[in-house]
Amino acid sequence: MEKEKKENVIEIEYDYVPLYKRFFSAIIDIFITIFLALILTLSSLFIYTNTSIYKESISSINTVIEDSSLYIKSNEEYILISDYYENNKTISNNEKRKDLEKRVNYFYINLNCYSGISSFGNNLLNELKLEYGNNLFYKDEISNEIKEKVDALDKDFVEFYIYIINENAIGYLLQNDIYKNETNKIFIFQIILLVSSIIISVLIFYLFIPLIIKRGNKTIGKLIFRFGNLKVNGFSLSKKDFLIKFLYFFFLEFLLSLFTFFIPLLISIGMMIFSISHQNLNEYLSQSYSLSNENKKFYLNYEEYLYSKKKNEGR
Repeated sequence: MEKEKKENVIEIEYDYVPLYKRFFSAIIDIFITIFLALILTLSSLFIYTNTSIYKESISSINTVIEDSSLYIKSNEEYILISDYYENNKTISNNEKRKDLEKRVNYFYINLNCYSGISSFGNNLLNELKLEYGNNLFYKDEISNEIKEKVDALDKDFVEFYIYIINENAIGYLLQNDIYKNETNKIFIFQIILLVSSIIISVLIFYLFIPLIIKRGNKTIGKLIFRFGNLKVNGFSLSKKDFLIKFLYFFFLEFLLSLFTFFIPLLISIGMMIFSISHQNLNEYLSQSYSLSNENKKFYLNYEEYLYSKKKNEGR
């Protein structure tokens, strides 16, 4: 292709890059970006889990768990009592029944405090007994109380209480304000750390490294497959031009794609495959091209090209 600066004509022929090289280059760049993001995420999570903020949140969550009576502590871990008894065959059904009944009653009585409605938990538990334990409980028409059937088996009571804990009680525990706020706080921190790690990794491999490798503004993948980006005038992008190109990539192809099912990225890939110039979206907007330097040098500017030309002619 011909490049021109004022009256000077520069005759340098660069080849377009085969699509397979561009795809493999992109795969390498994506892989190392994800790998670094993973390392940064794990490292930052390790640091975060050792901060006082995280420890205070965990302490608050554990307090709610302990107060609920739905968990048992074993080897410094909290195990849901229903899981504990389902997997424990050494304890008799009678012992399990008594303990589960005490824990479930305690939990639903305390629901009165959370709901602000008098007898909310008691009424809810009675409804659950009649709905899911009608083979174990009945409503006395005279006293209007829920009573146990005398012929009911301990095994059936155990199964009922385990079902109630798994299908109902845990749901109310997760709605506890302290539990919900602290778990949300931890989740938000983890998301922030993950997103920050990804952004830092993208900045390193798609911004800082190409700024260091000024000739063609190459990423690691482009360096391996020996191609880079040139402006329409045939020279490497200036810092300003490259920053503009990077912003197109970062906001349109990267961030916007995350919120639009990767539509901008798919458009960019389609442009690269089907357009005559094989420019992707950020190249098209920044008026740059992916070109091979297998056999030819990339020049930073016209002065460098002219100096190199005169030097070669003087040999």
